[in-house]
Amino acid sequence: PEDYGNVISKPSLKLVTTLDPDAMRDYSKQVLDLRRKYADALMYGTFRDNLGLSLKTDGKVIAKVFEAADKSYSAAVVWNMSDTDEASYELTFKGKKASSFDSPEGGCEGGKLAAQSIQVVIFK
Repeated sequence: PEDYGNVISKPSLKLVTTLDPDAMRDYSKQVLDLRRKYADALMYGTFRDNLGLSLKTDGKVIAKVFEAADKSYSAAVVWNMSDTDEASYELTFKGKKASSFDSPEGGCEGGKLAAQSIQVVIFK
C-alpha cells in the first residue's frame, strides 16, 4: 500500500493481488506495444483532451485524443471504465474520418468495448 501513497486514484489492491501476474505482465506489454505503435501521437504528439471529439455511448466510456507530432493523424484512446459491462460507442472527430481501429490484443472493428478494455481509433 505504501508504494501507492502518491497515486491520486489508488488501484484495488485486492484485484491486483488476485490476478495472474503472468497474464498481467503480458497484457501490460501489449498495452505498451500499442502505445509505441502510435508513439508519434501518444508519446510525442499533443494531448487535445476531447477537443473536436463527439462521443455517444450506452456505457461508461471515455475518449481522449492526441495529435501526431507531424500532424498527419490523430489518435483517440477509448476506454470502457465499467468493471462488468460491455459498452457500445460511436466516436466522431471534427473534420476527420476514422481510418482504423486497434487494441492491445490486435486489430479490431471498433464500436464495442469489453469491460475494462481500450481501443485506439486513428483519424485522418
